[in-house]
Amino acid sequence: EVHIRLSLPHSGNAEITIYNLKGQLIESLNLGRLQKGTHQLNYQFGNELSSGVYLFRLKGESFQEVIKGVLLK
Repeated sequence: EVHIRLSLPHSGNAEITIYNLKGQLIESLNLGRLQKGTHQLNYQFGNELSSGVYLFRLKGESFQEVIKGVLLK
């Protein structure tokens, strides 16, 4: 399980898209409408994914941020 802490500069719709380092889409999660501020997201990777580095792209109505995460099994 991965814990992602989000800090949103504005209220609005948000989504997280997860990619591997080859740029292949793993999953896209629509978070719906979130309020401005800090939020915690708990994401459960499927068993089919191997250990490695993944990119998490947080996209809102007026911002975008990419963070790296490491999955260790």
